[in-house]
Amino acid sequence: MSKRNRRLTAPEITADLNSRREDPVTVSTIKRRLRKTDLFGSIAVKKPPLRAENKHESKFEIFGSKRRGYVRRSVGERISDECVVGTVKHGGGSLLVWDCFGNNKTGDLHRIAGTLNKKILEDHALPSGRRLIGRGFIFQQDNDRKNSSKLCKSFLSEKERRREIVVMAWLNPIELLWKELGRKVRKNVPKSHNHLWELLQAA
Repeated sequence: MSKRNRRLTAPEITADLNSRREDPVTVSTIKRRLRKTDLFGSIAVKKPPLRAENKHESKFEIFGSKRRGYVRRSVGERISDECVVGTVKHGGGSLLVWDCFGNNKTGDLHRIAGTLNKKILEDHALPSGRRLIGRGFIFQQDNDRKNSSKLCKSFLSEKERRREIVVMAWLNPIELLWKELGRKVRKNVPKSHNHLWELLQAA
């Protein structure tokens, strides 16, 4: 498993194995086994790719943040392809995505192209809210400028007047969702915008 994905941590390997075993193993056992097979945790060497093909936007970066990456490698594998981390100026490009959650479930993850406006509310927020909770759900948002534009305010006021939703500005708990989504995506190395989008959908 560690040979297939050098970026897996000992706790991640342990959790994966224990999900398929009757007899659970400990993280310490996994670490001992990895050392026995000469796979040691090391800081990954950063290596620029031959060419950069992706534009820079925001949110989920293709090549991740500037934090150090860790891999498991044997002696002599320092610059092996599977043990290096690709680098591109500005993170190599990124995707802007939209999502919501309610009733312990997530709504429709949507890849944003262009300007974010009231269409996101019409096409995704309301259908997701009805599916997750039902009519008359409470729509909580963080008063971001996009949500407080004239078009969005008018749209939400109309829905509120018709008692389809209740609109409330609140602190933004969805940041916790983004954090978890980012953690899952970091287990892989996206190679393009489309690959990053596939990983986000799978997460």
